[in-house]
Amino acid sequence: MQEALTWKAPTLPVEKADTILAFAFGNRLAKNGNQLPGKMNQNLADLVVRLYQKTNKTVYAQWEIAQAIGQRIPKDKLIAIYPKLDHGKLIYLSTHGVAQEVTRKAHGAKNMGKTLIVAYAEHSLRAVETAKNLGIDAYAPAGVALPSDYDTKSGQPWTRDRLTFALYEIGTRAEIQSKALQQ
Repeated sequence: MQEALTWKAPTLPVEKADTILAFAFGNRLAKNGNQLPGKMNQNLADLVVRLYQKTNKTVYAQWEIAQAIGQRIPKDKLIAIYPKLDHGKLIYLSTHGVAQEVTRKAHGAKNMGKTLIVAYAEHSLRAVETAKNLGIDAYAPAGVALPSDYDTKSGQPWTRDRLTFALYEIGTRAEIQSKALQQ
């Protein structure tokens, strides 16, 4: 019950971070069906750039955010996380899948040190907890307002408004807890 009702992740002062990990939120769909970052991921990208400017630490970013960052972070400091393709079809990259791929790219969670997790405000706790469950020493950035303006035109229906996402998030957290209890 505590997991379902808690929405604030533990925090870390920005200057104590060793790495930054950014999770995408929603997307936009082009007329041809291609996924684009969209305004929510642009907001996350802008925040990541500000945190990078304060820390100069390596950034692991889901591709939507990495694309929105563009050239604002040097290539050697920005590691994009892309979904896999299966016969030309994009395989959805979950929060767990992103964190798992980051630990692989970092050659182990311990190599990441203290990690700031950048995510949408309502997604932050699950993003931090997912990273922690994979061994990442993860925190939300202290004193930083995480983005929370929803995009009614998001390609992911559950990210179009706060109420829909809250219902989705509670169900997702309950499913995660149920699986953990079964193990």
